[in-house]
Amino acid sequence: MCNSCISGWGACGCTGGSVFAVCPASKGLECPVCEHYPKSLAEGEAYTGPNLAELIDPAILEKDRAAFKAAHPEQKG
Repeated sequence: MCNSCISGWGACGCTGGSVFAVCPASKGLECPVCEHYPKSLAEGEAYTGPNLAELIDPAILEKDRAAFKAAHPEQKG
């Protein structure tokens, strides 16, 4: 789970969209789909890892983000 889920936002349900096998936040990277950050970050610490959004076709990324937000409107990315 990502830090967003652990901190009481609830289960995010992000599967990584159509480009990742699992949510990257669960593997220590910021997820461009659900926009959650790794659970390993301390409170107030900035994410300095790779920007996975730069590696994904913007149209695919936007489609995956929209699908995640429609399925989980309570989530704050």
